[in-house]
Amino acid sequence: MNDDLHDAFARAADDAADQAMTADQIRRAATERIRARRRRRPAFVVGSAVAGLALVGGGAFAAVQLSGDDRGEIPDVIGSPAPTPQDSQTSEETEAPVTEAPSEEPSETPTEAPEPEQPAALPEADLTAVFPACGAVVEPTSGRQQLTFSPTWTEGAVGDTVTATFWNSSGDDLAGVASTHLTAVAVKDGVVVGWTEQSPEASTAPFDLDVRDFGQVQTTGALAHTLCTDGTTPLPAGRYSVWVAQQATVTERVPYDESYVAGAPVVTEEDMLVSGDVTSLWMDDAGRSVPSPGVAAGWPAQMSQDEAFRYSDAFQTIVWLAVSDREYLADIDPALYRPGTQVLDLGYLEPEVPFRCQPGADQALGVVGPDGGGSSGSGIGVIFATEAEAEQFVALWEPLHGPVTGVVTLAVGCDFS
Repeated sequence: MNDDLHDAFARAADDAADQAMTADQIRRAATERIRARRRRRPAFVVGSAVAGLALVGGGAFAAVQLSGDDRGEIPDVIGSPAPTPQDSQTSEETEAPVTEAPSEEPSETPTEAPEPEQPAALPEADLTAVFPACGAVVEPTSGRQQLTFSPTWTEGAVGDTVTATFWNSSGDDLAGVASTHLTAVAVKDGVVVGWTEQSPEASTAPFDLDVRDFGQVQTTGALAHTLCTDGTTPLPAGRYSVWVAQQATVTERVPYDESYVAGAPVVTEEDMLVSGDVTSLWMDDAGRSVPSPGVAAGWPAQMSQDEAFRYSDAFQTIVWLAVSDREYLADIDPALYRPGTQVLDLGYLEPEVPFRCQPGADQALGVVGPDGGGSSGSGIGVIFATEAEAEQFVALWEPLHGPVTGVVTLAVGCDFS
């Protein structure tokens, strides 16, 4: 310790011994003596000159202990009260700076509010993947498959399984074998995004289906509730198209001529992948399958086909979103698939409507049949009880998906005879 500092504290300590000075008074006395010598020195020097220093609150002195050199021992003054803020303030021009030890209390880092959990990302389209592999692009086959799954009017699949039934739509009697494993995949925006099993069973079952026969081959498969990328993450909330796929081999055909006379059986071996969009799957925010939640909030309510077709002389309004010259709903027109799924995503069910269920709609839409007259085709349409509801739907639909094909108000009723 230098001479000035040692002398100042030594004298202050002597005074403390005689007068029982407080720690703050010792510091003040030492400072005054240093000022008298007109030398500005730090009050404490890091090293052996300061043997111990305890801090209370914002750096207030609770105890001071000085260890001296050969000049003699400096008495301790312990237990002095902490100075008041007024006493501890000094002018920067007159008081030597004091080096304070850092506070031992950990500084509190402000905690940020956790970001809301984002829904899992759906797999992206993989143009090299083959249906029903993960990421495969679903492209409905145009026309009518020889073997397909019978139409389902299920509004929504709930639970862990889905059942599908073979339907012979080839025009021939068909016999063969089919796998007993049914693969069910979840499709969103035309891409396979979810499935449950990647190792189909090897067993098969025979089938023998007459023309337009169905119901003999019925299989059940596990519903896809998880992303196909990992098989564990639940599908994000929303609606998914459930496509099923099953392997089949036709081993015999019995053809029919134009007069519907059966010909001789033909032995063959034709491998097929029977697939189709059979129903819808709705998932909630908790990763559970749920019934259809109904029409999306803010959108006008539709009339069901059952209700609309019941009265053949009642006028309703149909918003037509896409049209086709296909006559039977079993015939697939890929152009109708995307608008059909977009309508289903909003909760509007049964979107496929034959023109004959609103006679005159084809002419109103400008759809011409093969003979130049009306069309026996069909399209994607949503039925409303009033024109006002139809206009509300159009106003919401077009900013999302573009112009509608047309809006037709005519008597709605379907004659299937």
